[in-house]
Amino acid sequence: MATDVVMPQMGESIAEGTIVRWIKNVGDPIDKDEPLFEISTDKVDAEIPAPGAGVLLEIKVKEGETVPVNSVVAVIGAAGERSVDRSGGAPVPAPTSPLANLAPASPAPAPVAAAQAPLPPAVVPATLADLRRTRSSPLVRTIAKAHGVDITALTGTGISGRVTKKDILAFVDSGGAAVAAPAPAMRPVPMTPPPAFKPGESVRIEKMGVMRKKIA
Repeated sequence: MATDVVMPQMGESIAEGTIVRWIKNVGDPIDKDEPLFEISTDKVDAEIPAPGAGVLLEIKVKEGETVPVNSVVAVIGAAGERSVDRSGGAPVPAPTSPLANLAPASPAPAPVAAAQAPLPPAVVPATLADLRRTRSSPLVRTIAKAHGVDITALTGTGISGRVTKKDILAFVDSGGAAVAAPAPAMRPVPMTPPPAFKPGESVRIEKMGVMRKKIA
């Protein structure tokens, strides 16, 4: 029984192939899996083996022609057998690798980005002293503590008023280490009420009655 030779599909996206060269001629004997013809596609050039043993009865596609995949390009049969056109103008399906029939795997959906947690509010120094303290390095604060210097009283020469090591050492060398002592709190001065009358005025002093005391 004659065997149809079809244009193989060399990949999922390959829809056609071109016959580059026939390795066997009509009437030549051929064994199964022996190279029969050479094709060229968009992705690969390859030699195609014979699907069965016998004699090459007919070549349907000439060299240089391009045909769709699964089109019959030749017929192999027994010696003396005549090829029969069973295509009816339609390409004969050929067995393909199971991998070729598999649909491309759908790409996995991209993971939804987790909602970014809101950043914590910036810690704002409660006082100017705290602000200046944050503008000094740990080394500067250590020197200030060792010499009893209130670092918040210094004016820094660094960026944004930052107190630098040079600033604190210059302050210590200038003998200003003792100014860190807090100033004594000012005592409130009692206020003396002004006199009820001026000297020389005609004034009569009377003793307050019960009603006036309640009103006062």
